[in-house]
Amino acid sequence: MSTFGILRINRPAVVSELFDDEVVVIDMVSGNYFSLDATGAEIWTWLAEDAAPEDLVRKAVQTYDGDAGVIETTVREFLERLQAERLVVAAEAPAGAPAGPPDPPASKKAFHPPTLSVYTDMQDLLLLDPIHDVDETGWPAAAPPPPDPTRP
Repeated sequence: MSTFGILRINRPAVVSELFDDEVVVIDMVSGNYFSLDATGAEIWTWLAEDAAPEDLVRKAVQTYDGDAGVIETTVREFLERLQAERLVVAAEAPAGAPAGPPDPPASKKAFHPPTLSVYTDMQDLLLLDPIHDVDETGWPAAAPPPPDPTRP
């Protein structure tokens, strides 16, 4: 993981929506979708502010109750996983950019390692071009494959 600059959500290729204490993320390039649990969802909301990895780790240590070393290692591994999945990307911090996520809450929460669940079962549907890859009934009915010229 980059130790300089910021991490930002890989928009427009990645879209997300917060539902209660879960974030659902869709990678429109791969067709994979992801679920982030409560801790992961909170870190994701911090990423929406384009923050340096060090700021995110510091914020997690300030927000969650637990061994600071464990929290730091776990959050760094989580950020690396988000980068490996291309959900977030490293970027240069713009001049005059705010320094990291907002201040932590007054009381600490119990730390539960963030989880990133990956789902690939809807890739075909998510990658379907609703204009060109559908039959006459429209989306989400995929057009049949073209005939194979090598078969009679």
